[in-house]
Amino acid sequence: NKQHKMVIPFIEQFKQIRSSHKTIELNETIKRNILLKICRRCIFSQLESIIDIFDLRSIDNQSIVINFINEQIEQQEDIIFISQLTKILKLLEINAISFEKIIIPLILKSQWETIKFIVEDDKIFQRKLLETIDHLISTD
Repeated sequence: NKQHKMVIPFIEQFKQIRSSHKTIELNETIKRNILLKICRRCIFSQLESIIDIFDLRSIDNQSIVINFINEQIEQQEDIIFISQLTKILKLLEINAISFEKIIIPLILKSQWETIKFIVEDDKIFQRKLLETIDHLISTD
């Protein structure tokens, strides 16, 4: 609870910079460090602000985010954080990160609320989820 409160002044300061129509020029290392240090302390609603402030949805920044998420998955970091960031950035929808790579660890940790959040009403994701579960329980 205290960790996400530490992020609020940071977010507010950068929002003010953006609202005054100034650009925030940061190199790839700084953006990666922001993701690593700041985003982990965010609650879900703050994560959206960080993404907007640093324009992490842009084509220029997509590779930074994809690499960051893949690195977190390989290190088996917090899968709920990874899945939230993935869904916000819509990386699953452009096939930047495989659906299974995110969903299987969530299934294994019984994180059904997070799975529902990712899948939502998306028919393609619903089908992929069923196929993934079927594949996990099927015996050849």
